[in-house]
Amino acid sequence: NNGSTELNDRALSMSALPNVDVLSLQDKATIALLVVRHPSVLQFAEGLSSNLTVGRVVVIVNNPPVLTGGKGFGYDLETVRRHAESISSGEVAIIAESGVTQAECNRVARSGSLGEPTWPGFLDVSTFLPHETDFAKRPILGRHSRDAVLKWPDLRDLKLVYTATADYGVRILGGCSSLPAKSRDHLEAHAEVLEFGAEAPSDFLGSLDFWAYFHSPALTESFGMATVEAMASGLVVI
Repeated sequence: NNGSTELNDRALSMSALPNVDVLSLQDKATIALLVVRHPSVLQFAEGLSSNLTVGRVVVIVNNPPVLTGGKGFGYDLETVRRHAESISSGEVAIIAESGVTQAECNRVARSGSLGEPTWPGFLDVSTFLPHETDFAKRPILGRHSRDAVLKWPDLRDLKLVYTATADYGVRILGGCSSLPAKSRDHLEAHAEVLEFGAEAPSDFLGSLDFWAYFHSPALTESFGMATVEAMASGLVVI
C-alpha cells in the first residue's frame, strides 16, 4: 500500500531462480490458477488491461478489511471480487488464511463472501531446528517481524516486554523505524535492534531463548508465521 516501498533484495533473488518467471500484464501466458496473496493487490485494479489468460483465481485474506474499532480500512471484499472476476474466465474464490480472520471478515462482509475452507501458511521445519540451551549464560529474549506500526504494542507494553535487564538481554530483528520517536528511542537504548535481513531468521532465532510477540490492540493477526518459526526453533514462545 506504500508507494515509496522499495523492491527488496529477497524478491530480486527469488526472481532469478530457474523455476520463476516474472510476467507483466502485457505478456501473453495462460495461467490455470492465479493466487493473489493479499486482497489489497486488487483493490485499485479497475481499468487494467491484460494479455494474460487466467483461469481460476484464489484471493487469500490474511487480515479483515477493517481494523478493530474501525481504526483503519484496507480494502473492500466486493470490490476485490469484482476486479478478480474481470481478469478471470473461471471461478473466483476469496479464502481466509485462518478461522480467526474468517470470523472477523464475516462480521463486516455479506454472507457468502468468503469461501471454504481456510488457506493457512506452512513452514519447512527442517530450516528451523531446535538448538541446545546453555543454562550458564544470560538468557536472551527477542522477536522478529517486518517493521510496521501495527506490529508493535504501545509504549507502556513495549517498555514492559522489550527492555533488557541484568537478568536477560533483548534482540530485535526487523527494525523499528515505523515506531513513534519515544518508542523507537526506548527500544534502541534498551535492546539490540537489527534491520530486516541483517540475519537469516533461523540464525537469529538460534541466538534466543525466549520469543515474545506483542502487537497493537488494533491488529488481528490471522496466522503468525513468525510465531511458528519461533516454536519450530524450540524457543519458549510468549
